[in-house]
Amino acid sequence: MHLKYFFLILTILFLSCKKNDDDTSGSDCDQATIISAEQFENGPNAPLTIIEMSIEEDCLRVKFSASGCSGESWVVELIDKGVVLEALPPIRLLRISLLNNEACLAVFTRELTFDLTQLQLPETNEIFLNIANSDEQILYMY
Repeated sequence: MHLKYFFLILTILFLSCKKNDDDTSGSDCDQATIISAEQFENGPNAPLTIIEMSIEEDCLRVKFSASGCSGESWVVELIDKGVVLEALPPIRLLRISLLNNEACLAVFTRELTFDLTQLQLPETNEIFLNIANSDEQILYMY
């Protein structure tokens, strides 16, 4: 008789659990964006060529190339200067930082995504991202 109640309670508990699909706390981006005026000015600045940029949800997708032996040791970061230029919409200043100690002449292409949620401003739902390594401004709507 007790076994019957045990299975009944276990079944009720199992059926009452549900998965929370609305959890947006995690990011699907490869890396976070760094906000630092010091790193923006003084961080690694190895040459790279931005081939393509796009925004997918809250991620900036950047396809770029640089010379190297394999690209495996590269350290790539998206750095925001921490300054918001007053415009409509506001403008944030960023750059792609590349630390590249590979001394080969081959050219490799990589693609990374960077989380943009830290760049959001409470008084607006869109900002221009001015990427210093690129001639483009890209509109981020959130």
